[in-house]
Amino acid sequence: MEGFRLSEQAARSTAKVVNAALRESSMKPRERSKKKPPPGTRYQGILATDLDAPTDGMTSPTTADVIVWQPVAGSGVPPAMAAGFTVPGVVNRDPSLSGAAGAYCRIEWLNGEWSFYWVGC
Repeated sequence: MEGFRLSEQAARSTAKVVNAALRESSMKPRERSKKKPPPGTRYQGILATDLDAPTDGMTSPTTADVIVWQPVAGSGVPPAMAAGFTVPGVVNRDPSLSGAAGAYCRIEWLNGEWSFYWVGC
C-alpha cells in the first residue's frame, strides 16, 4: 500500500482540528477532575446507616453509607481489619435487598456508581 505525504500547511490544519476535538468533552471540568475508581473495584465493610429496599430500583433507588474495612499493616495472615473511610451514598437498586446499620456488606464500583453486591442479614 502506498502512502501519501501532506503538505506542511495541510499537516498543521489537520493537527489543529484534531487537537481542538481532543480538548472538547461532554463532561464538565469538575466531573473530569473527580477521581473515580476503576470498574470492578470492591470493598467490604459495614453499613453506617440503614439500607432500605427501593420500590423501583430503576427509577428511585435508595442509598446508604458504608464504613470500609481496611487491613491493618503487619497484622499477619489473614490480616486484622480496621475501620477505614466512609463511602457515602452507595446505591441500592434491588427491591429485595435491605439491611440494618452495622450489617456486614460488600460494595463495588459499577456503571459509574457504588452499588451493593452483598449484604448480610
